[in-house]
Amino acid sequence: MPDPALGRTFALFARSGRRVLVVDDDAAVRELIAEGLEELGYSVLAAASGEAALALLLNSRGADRRATGANAPVLAIIDAQLPRLSGLDLAERLLAARPALKVLMISGYFVPRGVPWRVLRKPFHMDQLAAAVREEIG
Repeated sequence: MPDPALGRTFALFARSGRRVLVVDDDAAVRELIAEGLEELGYSVLAAASGEAALALLLNSRGADRRATGANAPVLAIIDAQLPRLSGLDLAERLLAARPALKVLMISGYFVPRGVPWRVLRKPFHMDQLAAAVREEIG
């Protein structure tokens, strides 16, 4: 059973200003994750697709200033089952451009064995997400 106080405990450890990218095509899930991370003290960028995430982070002319330089995300939370560009392909493309980026994959479906990133199964509680984020980026 999840401990409701656990999320508050992790908030004490969240580093203000550490940026997290959340990519999920389900708006409700994306917003819930973003709100939970913001409550924990993280800064959040959100994208509804792999293509939007790439444009946000990698398109040098159109890159969002909130996503570059010192503002670049340190963690990408990516739905494994995105339409068109899969979450797995997105993670590989992001890491090719930003090798220091950490990845946390989320999925309510099957994820192939051998995926090199931590996978958090949907549905999950915010304390589980907080614990996974803390393990990835401190």
